[in-house]
Amino acid sequence: MKGSSVLRAVVAAAVAACGCDYLSGGAPHRGNVDGAPNLCPVIDSVSANPMTAMVGGTIALGGAAHDDDKEPSALAFQWTATGLTGGGTISNAAVANPTFACTSAGTVTVTLSASDGACSVHQAITVTCAPVVVQLPMVVINEIESSGGVPGDWVELYNAGGATADLSQWVFKDNDDTHVYTLPNGTSLAADSYYVLEEAALGFGLGASDAARLFDPSGKLVDTYQWTSHAITTYGRCPDGLGAFTTTAASTKGTANACATTDGGAGGSDGGTDGSTDGGADRGTDAPVTLSVWPGANAVVTVDQVGQFSGNLSGLFYEPATSSGAAVLWGIQNSPSTLYRLLWNGTTWASTTSGSWNAGKTIRYPDGTGTPDSEGVTRAELSSTAIYVSTERNGDVGTVSRMSVLRYDTSAAGASLNATNEWNLTPDLPVSDANLGLEAITWIPDASLVGAGFVDESTGQLYDPSRYANHGTGIFFVGLESNGSIYGYALDHVAGAYHRVATFPGGQASIMDLSFDRDVGYLWGYCDNTCANRAAVFEIDGVATSPTKGHFILRRLFDHPTTLPNANNEGIAIAPESECANGRKAFYWADDSATGGNSIRRDSIPCGTFF
Repeated sequence: MKGSSVLRAVVAAAVAACGCDYLSGGAPHRGNVDGAPNLCPVIDSVSANPMTAMVGGTIALGGAAHDDDKEPSALAFQWTATGLTGGGTISNAAVANPTFACTSAGTVTVTLSASDGACSVHQAITVTCAPVVVQLPMVVINEIESSGGVPGDWVELYNAGGATADLSQWVFKDNDDTHVYTLPNGTSLAADSYYVLEEAALGFGLGASDAARLFDPSGKLVDTYQWTSHAITTYGRCPDGLGAFTTTAASTKGTANACATTDGGAGGSDGGTDGSTDGGADRGTDAPVTLSVWPGANAVVTVDQVGQFSGNLSGLFYEPATSSGAAVLWGIQNSPSTLYRLLWNGTTWASTTSGSWNAGKTIRYPDGTGTPDSEGVTRAELSSTAIYVSTERNGDVGTVSRMSVLRYDTSAAGASLNATNEWNLTPDLPVSDANLGLEAITWIPDASLVGAGFVDESTGQLYDPSRYANHGTGIFFVGLESNGSIYGYALDHVAGAYHRVATFPGGQASIMDLSFDRDVGYLWGYCDNTCANRAAVFEIDGVATSPTKGHFILRRLFDHPTTLPNANNEGIAIAPESECANGRKAFYWADDSATGGNSIRRDSIPCGTFF
């Protein structure tokens, strides 16, 4: 007999059967082997990385167990999957670290069994198979020639979405319902492409006071624009696909619009795209904005180790160095829900090795539960230890939208952090798919807003910070992935309330991150490969006679550097002016897909104002 016979007798009497779930502790017994109680195996850990994957994607499972007496047989593993609402399969289910493949959306219980031949123990975890996010087309009327076209009148369509659009049986009409043109079967329009409807094909022309209307095959109005007189050139959206209609500088049939005037057109009115969920007024911009080349050095490099992150790194925030500490690059991972504190080691940004930060810290909701689908991260007052995270949903309930801002105290001990505050903005925001929710977050100091003459849209007056108790010293701006819009909130840190003070279009079809350059005053909004990795830059309009004075307006739309992969770059961060070298400072991206094994890339942009 091995070990203490007294202890064995006590445990053997206490445990009649094995098969319970447990992680650690004294090993239970089951029956006898060669006249002696048998020590059952103990499961040390069960893990899944990531906890959530798209249908068609995979999850790496990991299990560890031990058997103290190693009898009567060698330890054997067996994994099983039971769908609660979803489904999947496990390959190599008899090894410690198999792969789970998602086959249908929902939650799945994955169970590890460890057996020594006489006794089996089990432990289960729940993983989520998320529905595939379909990059939808977004077809709009983009440019209109109603007089003097070659060879006649024409209407240009543009696909501002992320996928090819099937235009079969779509319908175009002018302001006369008897003038109907149906696009033939097999007509398609690739993303970021143009399609021209010629007068000869339409069978009718466009008048001086007329309209252009586009319908999908079900008869739903997709887009419309009407005018009261012919344009000197053409009417067109500036920028293409997303901006308001204006009189263009020149006719650009089938190519990007020439946006060089501020003339809103002769009596034109934009009907918008059907189904918009933006709750605020569309103010347009001071002047039409066209796509500009990337203003940076266009010398993008990777600045993390290959395989340092398992993917899903979604947001970044750059905390400047101080007299007492080095600069910190904060990163947030949406699955598993992890906050990283990264320091520059001379070659890459590596995890802080002290304070339980070496593998990042798991984040939870205030009650210590859940797996927040964390997408964006920002700091407010840098003198504080608080950090804020924008989240779409609780990954444990993956089909339910929960668009929240969570606050964490980064000075808290341990390898996990529970939120100190949650502001659930879901009731105040447009209804969104659970995986297309609160994607971006940044913070703008009250001093910057007041100094720029920011207008509080809830009052129509100049922003007065004293109206909002316990909100700290700034406003949080968040971006909604489903409609690309940006919303500003004062967050009450005592009562847990929130108050919206701004709503404005993000300049693109979607938005993945926001970053406010506190030194220069530029608000950057970024969209990943959904929008060809373009950056929109906003400022508060300070022109006294402008109808948008005091509101954020789109000033520039920048293409991505050609040295940056057109990948799932969801996060951005900007270094401060104090770190300028040779007139430039660092600009960072977080690649959610970890293209080539790397998740963080860096270029540089000009210091100071550059437009």
